[in-house]
Amino acid sequence: MPNIKKQYPADDRAFDDLDSLIGAWSSKEAAQFAAATAPFAQIEPGLWRVEPAVKRTRAK
Repeated sequence: MPNIKKQYPADDRAFDDLDSLIGAWSSKEAAQFAAATAPFAQIEPGLWRVEPAVKRTRAK
């Protein structure tokens, strides 16, 4: 780890990530978010079916 600290010394950069949101939601808000985003975890079989192979012929 000392090498990493030398390569990336601490500085005063401002970050625009979502760390400030960690732990900021109530249990109710977290449950609402989970319910609202649950459909994103569902797989639509029609989008993943195998397309029939296309027979290709060589041009003469």
